[in-house]
Amino acid sequence: MNAEEWFDDFYRTHLRRFSGFNWPAGEGFVELSESFRWHIEDKSIPKDIAFEASLRLMGEPVKNISFGNMLPRFLEIATEMKTRRSETNQANATLQYAATVSKGCLDCGGSGMTDRVSHKDGHLQRFFCNLCAMGVYLAQANRNTKLGENTPDLSDDANARLRMRECGDGRFDSPFKHQAKDWDAERDALRTALYELPPEAAAKKIALIKKGLFAGTSA
Repeated sequence: MNAEEWFDDFYRTHLRRFSGFNWPAGEGFVELSESFRWHIEDKSIPKDIAFEASLRLMGEPVKNISFGNMLPRFLEIATEMKTRRSETNQANATLQYAATVSKGCLDCGGSGMTDRVSHKDGHLQRFFCNLCAMGVYLAQANRNTKLGENTPDLSDDANARLRMRECGDGRFDSPFKHQAKDWDAERDALRTALYELPPEAAAKKIALIKKGLFAGTSA
């Protein structure tokens, strides 16, 4: 909506809110009104933000508001609100995109967070996923939050051995998504299955085992 359509209503409301203010008389009053109008249009401040910025300005100490600083302070508040809204809209759009393209992630299922188990003491630790956009989004969005401080990122090289990897037969897994005993049981089952495979297929699986893809390294 163009400011021309709502400015008069806004300015009447603004004047009523500051009825005790020492407004300039005559041409000074008109000039202030026109200055408000021009700056609101120039900075493309929407109606709802203009009304709320005026309301927020009422919360400031009366002694801090004067003819000379009312408009600059109003514009400062309104511009900050507009910037924050833009950043929020961009973040929401990025979040929606990340959620869409991350559906069915092999590690986290699209949540952006996945668990790993220590094979030393069974401790469960949550990580930001390194395989999908949601994991990247959450890691960046929480860079300066308590969640970010307490949640390691599988994208970090220090956590490379905990990442998902190909385990043969087109499967991807990580030993540390399982308790040690469960992973050992799966390893043993795979090794036992070697005796039932054709020689060529068995050789491929043996090669995988030798590469350490099924090694029981401990976290």
